[in-house]
Amino acid sequence: MRRLNMIALFLLCGLIETAFSSASEKLGPTFEPVNEIPEGKAVVYIYRSDNFAQVYIVRANGQNLINLRSSSYFPFVCAPGSIQFTAKVKFKFGSTGLLNKAWSAEKSIQLEIKEGKVYYLKGFPSYSPELTQRMELIELDPEEAIAEIQHTHLAPSN
Repeated sequence: MRRLNMIALFLLCGLIETAFSSASEKLGPTFEPVNEIPEGKAVVYIYRSDNFAQVYIVRANGQNLINLRSSSYFPFVCAPGSIQFTAKVKFKFGSTGLLNKAWSAEKSIQLEIKEGKVYYLKGFPSYSPELTQRMELIELDPEEAIAEIQHTHLAPSN
């Protein structure tokens, strides 16, 4: 029983540490669309409208884009083509990080980006049956996404 209490205490400490570390960084202004899409480019808005404390690392074709926090968005201006977006919790359990891989999983979505178009990728936290943390990524139609993204703030750059 004492061992179970110690495990619960370590879990609680890790969650508190994650909450305070992600809340300390300020978000930018509320959502503003890109005024003009550059020629030969497209825009993918990646956003979260939830209030969970975890920070998620978002990548495009393996390159880090942004550390996405709750209620934040990031306008990704990119060339057309096939892009794989991945997200993984930026998770450090306590000071050791020993359980990071066991408790976080990477999720991805592939988009075929067309020149001059605007895309909306919504991220939201979820858990597997094994309690692995992850951020699901889904593409939303503009009407639904615009209603949600209006309440988000620009994510601070990495």
